[in-house]
Amino acid sequence: MKRLLVFLTAAVSLPVMLVAGRGAVQKADKETGVQETQVQSALPTEEIKCDLIPAVKVDGKVYYDTGRESDIRARCGVMDGRITGEVDRWKMPEKNGESNFGTGYEYQFADDNSLELFINGKWFRFEQRSGQ
Repeated sequence: MKRLLVFLTAAVSLPVMLVAGRGAVQKADKETGVQETQVQSALPTEEIKCDLIPAVKVDGKVYYDTGRESDIRARCGVMDGRITGEVDRWKMPEKNGESNFGTGYEYQFADDNSLELFINGKWFRFEQRSGQ
């Protein structure tokens, strides 16, 4: 009777193992005939990296791209600074003068909470976020 039970368990388990295919690890206890299935995730284990909002760090503060062009028309000709360092697009700048979108861009402070960067012939507004 025990042999018949083991045979039937194996006969039923074989198609299940074939259908399960990849992603499942099958284990069977020879003495009891109990089968155990462990499902492995098909999701990638590597970290997914997503681009962040363009940001720059100046004087210890992080300024974020607002997506808006500047509405200031009258400017002085003196720049307040230049972006000299760069981090990956999926990281936030940690040091002063760094951005996550490139180097060489010059900027001017617009007010206490914003600055404007000169990028490809246009001025763009970057602002601090509240609580930062």
